[in-house]
Amino acid sequence: MQTEASEKSKKIVHAKIATDEWLFIVLFGFWFFVCCMYDSEWRRITDLKTLRSAAGYGAYFVCIWVFFFNRTAFNVKRFMAAAAFMIVALISGSLSGNELIPVCTAWIIAARNMDKDRIVRVVCIITVCSMLIIFASVLLGFIPSLTEESEILRNRMKLGYTYTSYSSHFMLFVTLMAMSAVKKPPVWLGLILIGANYVIYLMTDTRVDLLLAVAGVLAAFLFSRIKLNDKYARVLAVLACLVPVFLLVISYAAQYFYDPADPVWIRLNEVFNSRLVLGHDMMMSTPHTLLGQKIKWITASRMSAKKPYNYVDNFYLHCGLNQGILYLAFIVGGYAYALRSLVRQRKLAMASAVMVVLLHGLVDPQMGSLYWQPFIIFLALCFEEEDNKNICSMISGEPT
Repeated sequence: MQTEASEKSKKIVHAKIATDEWLFIVLFGFWFFVCCMYDSEWRRITDLKTLRSAAGYGAYFVCIWVFFFNRTAFNVKRFMAAAAFMIVALISGSLSGNELIPVCTAWIIAARNMDKDRIVRVVCIITVCSMLIIFASVLLGFIPSLTEESEILRNRMKLGYTYTSYSSHFMLFVTLMAMSAVKKPPVWLGLILIGANYVIYLMTDTRVDLLLAVAGVLAAFLFSRIKLNDKYARVLAVLACLVPVFLLVISYAAQYFYDPADPVWIRLNEVFNSRLVLGHDMMMSTPHTLLGQKIKWITASRMSAKKPYNYVDNFYLHCGLNQGILYLAFIVGGYAYALRSLVRQRKLAMASAVMVVLLHGLVDPQMGSLYWQPFIIFLALCFEEEDNKNICSMISGEPT
């Protein structure tokens, strides 16, 4: 009798989680698609900004729904952690003038008891579809044709996006999503993805994205075929959670100690395309705040003789300066917890994809943006209810 009641309880919980997931996927999928299109030339001829803002309210709706109207479990400690994250995001978004910060945070919290792997697969499909639509729109003449920019003797194409590196960023994230979504990715899939990245590299000259795509493919092949026992899994989990902290320290140290008179630092700065000197200058001229501040970033399209380029590409410093120390701590700490959890769950290919995203954060700021890549959704593991996780694992046949 007790077993029957337990099985019935599991089915009820699973049904509630399934309802939440479909609600989340529909609303989040639409918002993410609009965000993908917003980074293309379509935003210059349509009001995608208003549509993106309107779709963003879906995040708050789903977040309120899963916590108060259709919750399957309630843990005060995890609820307080989620509330603290949301409050910091709301204040940081307001002070920094970035409305997407609290929206992305609400999506992350709302995904706490959902299948994150499924979300990654859905986002992969949406990203590919958006890229195909944008490329087709260019070929059909609906949006401006391939545009070339000359930046330090480099001819680069925008491929229908508003900036030259956007297409390669999306292709990198598609590669990571596709390789980590498959239990044992076949060789042909990896070769096709590397080939696609190489073609885009030839037109955009985004070398780092190509190198990270190759690294992501190789890591997925390796880690998807490794079987760890409990002892090695625990050790690897500890090492994995130290990765984001290590990269944070390296980022700040390299940009703080940069010396324009030292030949070694000069060479490193050249390798990183002047990112060290830009980060150093901003660190010295702009104080950090606890909860964020507005910074007038001057990008290549806005620079002039009176307004020199000052954009910091390194996510860790960019976030610390713009969104504040507290928000940065939540993101880095969340990634550390997510990596620890993924390794413990033996999802090594997914963990390797997250690590590649963290490495990408050294040279570009998309690591903290859910509207660019879905791997930050794994921060939701920090707020996941253990009871729901165990029930879902038992139903799907996975080990708990």
